[in-house]
Amino acid sequence: MNGKDKFLFIGPRNSKDGKTVGGIVVLFEDWIDFVSGQEIGFEVVDTNKSNYRSIIIAYVSILHEIIKNGRNSKIMLHGTFKDYLYIGPIVCILSKVFGQSYVLRKFAGNFKELYEKSNSIKRKLLSFVVKNAAISYWETRSITEWAKKISNNAKWFPNVRNAASRNRGDRSYSRKFVFISRVTRDKGIDLLIEAFVKLGDGYSLDIYGPLDGYESEMLAPYYKGILKPSEIVNKLVDFDVMLLPTSWVGEGYPGIIIESLSAGLPVIATSIGGISEIIYSGYNGIIMRDNSADSLIEAIHKLEGSDYKAISKNAIASFKNFDTKFVSCKVLEDIKNV
Repeated sequence: MNGKDKFLFIGPRNSKDGKTVGGIVVLFEDWIDFVSGQEIGFEVVDTNKSNYRSIIIAYVSILHEIIKNGRNSKIMLHGTFKDYLYIGPIVCILSKVFGQSYVLRKFAGNFKELYEKSNSIKRKLLSFVVKNAAISYWETRSITEWAKKISNNAKWFPNVRNAASRNRGDRSYSRKFVFISRVTRDKGIDLLIEAFVKLGDGYSLDIYGPLDGYESEMLAPYYKGILKPSEIVNKLVDFDVMLLPTSWVGEGYPGIIIESLSAGLPVIATSIGGISEIIYSGYNGIIMRDNSADSLIEAIHKLEGSDYKAISKNAIASFKNFDTKFVSCKVLEDIKNV
């Protein structure tokens, strides 16, 4: 490897107050953990605005750090749509000034929708940022193909996770279901509760995640609290099926689905975003007919009529495309060769 490789990685770090921020923070921290074990030099610029006293201070500090550390480094921006809009142009211009290359990585799968809703000035700005990147990485296959219309540098970089240290094995199916995500209406919480009231006492549901729009008492007896990222896989293996009846338009490849596959849990979910690119009905889970309680019940019964142990094994097998070590190694080789 070239000993002169030096990088500046820009993205959201863990919140200093210790609160869970979301999947994009987990993904960026995962990347930093990965590159820390590689023989490269790098600096990190934190774009998590909650770690600064104000938005203005955040952007001034981010600009200062990019100028200070980007002069002799290849820059890689790991960002959301807003980061592409407000930090992307800074990265693009400074990279040109410094005579350096830059790489983009877009979190989530809603860039196309947000791009098309933007005014002409924003679209031109975003296109400029993407076109001038040496490589632009996108979370889902569908958005990657769309991004190739803007620039031929688009590549696939899916949501990734470390392989589970253990999985649920050959334990028999026992009607134990779990939901782990943000506990919000657009993740299908009301739908879940309606379905399990109809299903009755023969089925169990545990809900984990930070509350948004609910109080814990409203979700009794299903709500069980918040898990640390390090606790999720060990909790997953206690269950049979992961449920994610989401209607959130920003879904790419939900991290909890990737972790569930790694642990051997089939997934029942809606087809929104990139979910139908990773969950195949009858193979490693079930895609719901529509976003309703009756459709969820129908999907549960469909899974019960299948060979559960075979679907569980298929879940583990389908994880390989989302293994951090496998995917991140390829990405790092790409950006070293820019």
